[in-house]
Amino acid sequence: MNDAFGDVAALEGVAAAAVSARNAVDALLWDRRLRTGTAELVQLIAASEARASAAMDGADLPLELVRSGAALDETPMGLTLAAAMRVTAQARDQAKVVDQAPLQFIAGLALKAGRDFLPPDQLGQPRFTDDVDDPIRLGSLPPVEQVLPRLGGLSRLVAGETTAPAIVVAALVHGELLALRPFGFGSGLVARASEHALLIARGVDPSAIVAPSAGLMRLGRPAYVSAARAYLSATADGVSEWVCHICTAFELSVAESLEYLG
Repeated sequence: MNDAFGDVAALEGVAAAAVSARNAVDALLWDRRLRTGTAELVQLIAASEARASAAMDGADLPLELVRSGAALDETPMGLTLAAAMRVTAQARDQAKVVDQAPLQFIAGLALKAGRDFLPPDQLGQPRFTDDVDDPIRLGSLPPVEQVLPRLGGLSRLVAGETTAPAIVVAALVHGELLALRPFGFGSGLVARASEHALLIARGVDPSAIVAPSAGLMRLGRPAYVSAARAYLSATADGVSEWVCHICTAFELSVAESLEYLG
């Protein structure tokens, strides 16, 4: 069996990072404080996830303004936040689809992300030019003729069998979508939401009480860009660095959820 995800899980440092992240979230799931107030926590986490994902794309707005809706306006930052909120909600509500129909799921997220930024005929559609939104300035954009083949390959891997832990799969889907930037707008939002959907669907965060992008924010935007560029290198060390970065961020996001519990 060709198991590209499993091959990455076998790289140095990856298995230990994945186990550490999984142990952290398992401890959260067993926390007695979750027996009451889970619905309120889910709403807070959704706002935190959307706010952090938007911030990673440069729209950094205070959480209290996100929760109140005051940050939602017609400015580029407000529209980016609105896109992040739509994508975050879609990823949570439709997470079960990500394993069954990965391409359709990703396209659905892209449609939500691009609503205020792209013409109707481009919504949810892979880009057909090399002119693409790149808010974190990754550069090294794969040519447009690679978009559909790589999306198809990623979809087959997600739908196939693997020995890799779910968090490794989620990290690699995130990294590949970020690297490919398959949509004219919002590929980063889609990438981060796809990661969370996989963690929800595969039982790592079944109740959506962790905001993975909040952990990325705690590590910082420069570190995120550096790790993404390491993934783009396509070397074993670079891919390992990326997955370990995502695992560390996830642990930090678990710590944030615990802080919200008080």
